[in-house]
Amino acid sequence: MSSKQNLPDTCDKTDAMAVTVPPATRNSIGHINDPAGSKASSLEKDFRSMSSSLQDYNQESLEEVSRENSPTDFGDSDQVFLENGESQPKVREEKVQSNGLAEKSRRRSSILSKSGRPRKVKKSVSFCSMPTERRVANARDCLACMQEGTELTKLKPNGRMYRRYYWLENDLSEIRWMPTSKTYNKAKILVSQIKEVQNGKNSEAMKNKDVEMLYQEECMLTILYGNNYTPLDLVAKSPDEANIWLAGLNHLIAKQDDLSNGVDGAEQEDPELKRNIRDRWLTEIFIERSGSVVGVLPESEVIRTILGLSPAVDTQYIHQRLKELYSTDRSNAKGMLNCDEFISLYKDVASRQEIYFLMTKYGNSNDYMNAEELMLFLETEQGICDMSKSCCEKLIIDYEPSREGKAKILLGIDGLLAYLLSDTCDIFNSRLHAVTQDMDQPLSHYFINSSHKTYLLEDQLKGPSSVAAYTRVLKQGCRYIEIDCWDGPTEPIVYHGRTLTSKILFADVISTVNEYAFLSSPYPLIVSLENHCCLEQQQIIVDILKTKLGDKLYTTPINGNTFALPSPNQLKYKILIKCKKIEDSSDIISAHGYVSEEDNSVEADWKKITRKEPSKQMPMLRELSDLVIWCQSSSLEQFAQHGQSQKPWHVTSMSDTLVHRLMESSSALMEERVACNRHCLARVYPSCSKVDSSNYNPQPMWNCGFQIVALNQQTQGLDTDLNIARFKSNGSCGYVLKPAILRQPSAVFNPEATGPLNLPGVVPRVIQLKVISGHRFPKPLGSTTKSSIIDPYVLIEMFGIRADCANFRTKTVPGNGQNPFFDESFTFYTHFPEMALLKFTVLDDEFIGDEFIAQYTIPVDCINTGYRHINLLSSAGNKLAGCTLFVHITATHGADKKPMRRGNSTLNRLRVVKEAIAIKLVGIKAIDDTTKCLINNLSELAELKFNVETALIKFKEACDVGSVANIKYCVRTIANRACNAKGLTIKLVKSSGLPTFIISDGTPPDILKKALQAYLAWCKECKTLIDNGEPIRKTLLEIQALLRTIQSEMNSYVEEANLSEKKSQKALENFSWNMRVLKEQLTSLDQYTETCHSSFLKVIEAAQVNGVEVMTETES
Repeated sequence: MSSKQNLPDTCDKTDAMAVTVPPATRNSIGHINDPAGSKASSLEKDFRSMSSSLQDYNQESLEEVSRENSPTDFGDSDQVFLENGESQPKVREEKVQSNGLAEKSRRRSSILSKSGRPRKVKKSVSFCSMPTERRVANARDCLACMQEGTELTKLKPNGRMYRRYYWLENDLSEIRWMPTSKTYNKAKILVSQIKEVQNGKNSEAMKNKDVEMLYQEECMLTILYGNNYTPLDLVAKSPDEANIWLAGLNHLIAKQDDLSNGVDGAEQEDPELKRNIRDRWLTEIFIERSGSVVGVLPESEVIRTILGLSPAVDTQYIHQRLKELYSTDRSNAKGMLNCDEFISLYKDVASRQEIYFLMTKYGNSNDYMNAEELMLFLETEQGICDMSKSCCEKLIIDYEPSREGKAKILLGIDGLLAYLLSDTCDIFNSRLHAVTQDMDQPLSHYFINSSHKTYLLEDQLKGPSSVAAYTRVLKQGCRYIEIDCWDGPTEPIVYHGRTLTSKILFADVISTVNEYAFLSSPYPLIVSLENHCCLEQQQIIVDILKTKLGDKLYTTPINGNTFALPSPNQLKYKILIKCKKIEDSSDIISAHGYVSEEDNSVEADWKKITRKEPSKQMPMLRELSDLVIWCQSSSLEQFAQHGQSQKPWHVTSMSDTLVHRLMESSSALMEERVACNRHCLARVYPSCSKVDSSNYNPQPMWNCGFQIVALNQQTQGLDTDLNIARFKSNGSCGYVLKPAILRQPSAVFNPEATGPLNLPGVVPRVIQLKVISGHRFPKPLGSTTKSSIIDPYVLIEMFGIRADCANFRTKTVPGNGQNPFFDESFTFYTHFPEMALLKFTVLDDEFIGDEFIAQYTIPVDCINTGYRHINLLSSAGNKLAGCTLFVHITATHGADKKPMRRGNSTLNRLRVVKEAIAIKLVGIKAIDDTTKCLINNLSELAELKFNVETALIKFKEACDVGSVANIKYCVRTIANRACNAKGLTIKLVKSSGLPTFIISDGTPPDILKKALQAYLAWCKECKTLIDNGEPIRKTLLEIQALLRTIQSEMNSYVEEANLSEKKSQKALENFSWNMRVLKEQLTSLDQYTETCHSSFLKVIEAAQVNGVEVMTETES
């Protein structure tokens, strides 16, 4: 507890001090029942006086508490109590006049009165956090913190909240607290009575709306004790304190059979806590380095040893801890460390308490995990479902550093940290480092990694041009580059025309392109030539291209019957030239012709679309024109005239400003452009006003289906970060397949919609993100002062369609860039996850302008869920050594921001069924009759799926686990509760295809009975879906076959119905929509059926791992 506390002026310090009891005084009070102690009665009188004083606690101080997002620190009570515990605390002189006044005073001691409602506090705008100095690396550290005591807030089911000081007695036998109304002897819970400890919103008191608004879920703690599993709901000031109590109590529960009341704590302490495998391993390391356990190691060797054992530790941080060590009283000379000091220093700098808390959650409250516990962790948290026990044993051997741990197949905190820091646990799905997408679709079906003004290294007015720019982007997987060709003294040159940028030779550029074109990707490279040369130098361009590129240059003419672009696989290792092409209006073929010369100003673009003004003409060599095959530059007036009737090989270019103007002012024309992007290539480039080589946000362009979204890749920033992330998947080959809804011809999609979306074939997701901690954040670029410190916070942003865009920020951790602890959770709702990008940015909180520290951006589809370390990058995209962000991510289906209404299952069911069907009538009776039959079957299917999901939610609630927990974790909870119930035997019987729990030799407690009933209800719903789903599937397949027959004759149906052109188009769109919905529902049914079958197998596996006997129906 801090010795300096801020108290409201209106609050009597005496009352506040009475809440907090120092350890010395508390220990004296803890021996009240000692018959030999003569001061017990005196202390009890003191305690009663304290209780009386607390009844008059000032209301204004409590209102101050409600304005903050954590319980108020009341300060140390040393000013009130003497260390021997004999002083009586000061109390107010007012006396309670009546029972009514006493009741009123007691209500004042609640943080939140029954009628009071605190304002909602958003975590995303919390700006400060006091760093804790507690270092927790094992169970002994947790118990020591608990014995020291913690101020916690007690929650009542009626919504009242009370401040109490809780501590663990020295003999580890009971939890005590300082009450206000009951006698002191009743304010305790025996450790032997504790059945279970939970973290999060699991009880009814925790789910109170006022509590949710006032406290973080990570700070909530529920202790279940007694045969009836009575809950004690507590809230800590920080997630750290909650985790300390969670880990410590779980350890006591696991070891409670070895504890006995009335024995001195020092004698009763578990010897394994004093010297465990980790200590023995570190002792062995010390002996190897020093030659003797009683020897010493020099500082340089200590640092070298620690860095060898834990490379993630910062050298500067070790020096800082050594200075603190040297400032204490010690026998060894400065610069020399003995064995105990070495072990203590290593634990101090290399131990991470969040890793320890994670390990104790699955390690049965010990300091190690065995193979079965590791397998449960990997399946429950990391989403790895194909791990066997032997694989987990091999993983332990690979990552556990100690020989004893390897021999006993035990994974300690150092081994777990090494595993979590390895590439195996990277947040990016390693499977996507290879090409995994279908590369046989037309080029127009892919996003293409593109560069604008590729030759520039800086700005576009006077910056240098260099062939090194081409080398850089081609190595990064860029598949579209630009070359601006101008007349040189003797041969063509490349530069930004009519500016002061430097000039390079066209021949040097092509030589570089030839060397690096397919170094990082085998798929086609598009070279855009902006031709400003005379006919003579155009001939030189042709000769250079043919001579230097040779067979790589694609020159095969287009077949006249071609209606689609070729695929990337068909164009492997080929270079395509994009340029204007001569279009002859007569049979006379000359050596040259004329093409339009584009004016790249926004105003000119807008005039060409709206007024269809003609462009200027310039001569072009026919031989150069013949090199343009699949990428013919098309003018904007051609698009305005022909729209979707454009040829597939026509490539239209628009500035980013023009695209935004089209989005805002001409929705019909924009929809036509989006439709045209399904079969034609389209390019977006930065407007000419961006002379500083700045960029635009590429996400809205991708949302509209633009394939070539060209950026100034020499400019670092948000826009290039998004571009790098977009093309990080699919093996970084430069081509990423667009989502189906952006490829299919009749799909209706509005990326600017902000309301709830129901896109056929698209499964929405809810991304739940917990930012836990950061490590080794560097100082912002340009910060050179040694004494300067950073105050980091994390900004998390979701980029995608308009309905998915969101951002949150963590609290600021002042003065800690080495290991800031955030522990905050956020939720993102994504309707279109295939287009979504998640960006993490670490910033230094400054009074004027927050400075950039590091960043990382990743496509949502590439995220590995579970506990992950994010290797942060610099502004240039380079990996920062040791700079990581530790997070926990879960992804579940559904993106409805409106939660299910408790107790209103009918409305929930109607809403879910309505959203799941989404079938549209075509307007042709013969087809709509079949569609209505489809609606009935889809409604029945939606109800079956809804029932399974609802039963699973209720099962998890009955087990008091989070919504993201899996089936195996729920089974583990049931097994533990059955084990804690004395005289109870539980078995799992496989009967009628359902794994059923059977209780014998005892009566289960209500909490276990409730969980078993919810489990049985979930099993029955799964069985119902399996049994009834098969006939529905057969019916849907029959309807699908009938609709496919209708689809082949759709034109005749439209003609018979005599529909107008507009209605005919709408009918075709609705019919295509229904076909996609049907296909999606069939796939969903197969997935649900498979999930139900696999869930039953997981129940059996989890039961066996947790010691539950599994038998068949005949054996039982």
